Amino acid sequence: MTDSSSGPNWFHGTDNNPILDLARELGATAMSVPETTPSVYDRTGRLMGNQEGQQCTGMFWGLIEQAFKYSNKSSASIPQDQSLLDFCKIKLKQMDLPETTEKQVLDLCYFWGDYIGGNIETQSLKYFFLEETIDEGNLFLASTYNAVLNRITKDTYAKANIQLSTKVVSVDSSASGSNEDSDDGSSSVTVTTAQGTTSTYDEVVITVPLGYLKRNLSTFHPALPLHLQSAIDNISYGRLEKVYLTFPTAFWLPTQQQNGNQNGTETANNESPFFNQWLAPSYTPDHWP
Repeated sequence: MTDSSSGPNWFHGTDNNPILDLARELGATAMSVPETTPSVYDRTGRLMGNQEGQQCTGMFWGLIEQAFKYSNKSSASIPQDQSLLDFCKIKLKQMDLPETTEKQVLDLCYFWGDYIGGNIETQSLKYFFLEETIDEGNLFLASTYNAVLNRITKDTYAKANIQLSTKVVSVDSSASGSNEDSDDGSSSVTVTTAQGTTSTYDEVVITVPLGYLKRNLSTFHPALPLHLQSAIDNISYGRLEKVYLTFPTAFWLPTQQQNGNQNGTETANNESPFFNQWLAPSYTPDHWP
């Protein structure tokens, strides 16, 4: 059925996460992220020392957590034009750090932009709380989401009339809401395909990619509300690339986990960094090398 072998591999938040419960029921293989010191390369390409990298990343994530709490608590009073970057700069000044350390932590703050698909200069502090995920830790799903998606879509594949390679050119909800022509006030949505066929439904769920929405707002009749059009125009994708590498052994895990603990004694904990971060290089300002 569904092949998601190259799709997402993470559970972001494990507290009361129904998808995680389903994955466990299906025997999925998930592992917690090792608590290792991150490997951080600064803007000159220098690998920070373990203590330096841990200190800077710790302060960076501390600022993000503070921003979540402040946005959640004070969203109504935060000015519309105040950004996450403004917040980080203010907090860093209050910490009275050495100039070099302050600059390094601020460079890491810019790294947050890669998660949200835009610059932190434009990330709204007022609505930053919307970026917060489910509580508790993150799990890496080594067995992929295949089993989960196949279970979720089982009834759909069995009972639904699925039409693939069928382009929709119009979604007309003009008859929705308070329908004057309907005695019971029911709503309806008419979908028209490129072949000219039409189908009418009580409700329609649309999950097209963001790029399609940016180029095809004219598909919707009547036009989408202005606040939705503005949101579609202004949001973007996260700049994250995924590369798959395979190795004979999981060398990044502690030796004890790789070989098993045969005699109950502790073994050497030869940990490798689980996260490696390269900050935007200053020696190539216009493009990545």
